[in-house]
Amino acid sequence: MNKIILLGHASAGLEKVEALLLASGMQPALPSQRDNLMPADIVQTLCQAHQIAEVNEVLTEDDFAPVKVGAIWNGLAVDLILGNLSQPIWGLADSRNIYWLDFWASLDPNRPRLPGAIQTDLKFLALLVNQHREIYLA
Repeated sequence: MNKIILLGHASAGLEKVEALLLASGMQPALPSQRDNLMPADIVQTLCQAHQIAEVNEVLTEDDFAPVKVGAIWNGLAVDLILGNLSQPIWGLADSRNIYWLDFWASLDPNRPRLPGAIQTDLKFLALLVNQHREIYLA
């Protein structure tokens, strides 16, 4: 099982990148196993609990700093991962993931990752999906 976590400003065409990845074989995330939560539900819960502003309301780059998440929240993400174990490659896209990238990455530190900012090379993304590589995009 590999996962792709997409993040980017709402005006950056995140939906287009997600659509390309879905067309290239990535599956949309299934609900979490126990709580039946979708990724957007988990991100919304994290944002509410940590009083995070909406991405389009942020005024400075410092406001995009990663949020330190306590271990109490790991259960939500682990439950989502368990709900998607049967999928060879799945992903989630949410502009609010900019706050939670460290959180998502810390859940499975032994998996290979490709961090980076890829904005235009959609063919490269499709190639990675076809190779079943795990991707974290900024």
